[in-house]
Amino acid sequence: MKNVVIGLLLLFAGCREVVGAQAAAVEEEAVEQNRGKYYEVVVTPSELGLEQKVSVVIAFTAGSGFHWNEEYPANFKVSSGGSVGIEKGDFSVKTKDVEVTKEAARITVPVVLKAAGSQELLVKGSFSVCNDTSCKIMRNEEVRLPLTGK
Repeated sequence: MKNVVIGLLLLFAGCREVVGAQAAAVEEEAVEQNRGKYYEVVVTPSELGLEQKVSVVIAFTAGSGFHWNEEYPANFKVSSGGSVGIEKGDFSVKTKDVEVTKEAARITVPVVLKAAGSQELLVKGSFSVCNDTSCKIMRNEEVRLPLTGK
């Protein structure tokens, strides 16, 4: 009986991992579908010298047929791994460190790359884009942006 219980517990734990991985994949696919349809994201520059502070601009541009919802209180949180240093991680329309136009929102992030090769910034944003008939609200939308250290 003890072996059956242990076996069921292991099976349940394995199922939870699979379900968790599937849920993460579905969420990532939803973000990818939103991006491209409702908005695009570009980081400039994406290639940086090492140990130099560079102001990286991250632009969220409304997709075709949409415009940026200037009335929505957009906010973004930027984080990174150990090889990417950032001075500031929180940006908000309320604190006036998000530049908003009819087409896009831009944030400027001071970045220092500490290692060569592929790195990334993770941006989690809540924002809205609209067309003539409706508005789409993205809440906690996660976007991974590649950087290259040279």
